[in-house]
Amino acid sequence: MTPEPAHGIYKTEGAETFIRRYGYVDKNGIENRMNFGGVHKAGVRHAFTNLELQLIGFDVASGKNKKHQRTNCSFR
Repeated sequence: MTPEPAHGIYKTEGAETFIRRYGYVDKNGIENRMNFGGVHKAGVRHAFTNLELQLIGFDVASGKNKKHQRTNCSFR
């Protein structure tokens, strides 16, 4: 996976807009800080970001990419 998204709000509106929309207040109480992180698992809505990771083009049953399709990751 790439360290930064290639599409979506992060790419079109920037990191600050993305963090303000999907980030969360620092859990250690650092003032004026928002974070985005944690383990995002496919098909499970993340408790802090409210995003769900999707693996598009991946067949869970076979554990392989669908025929003639590349696997892409996206959040919704």
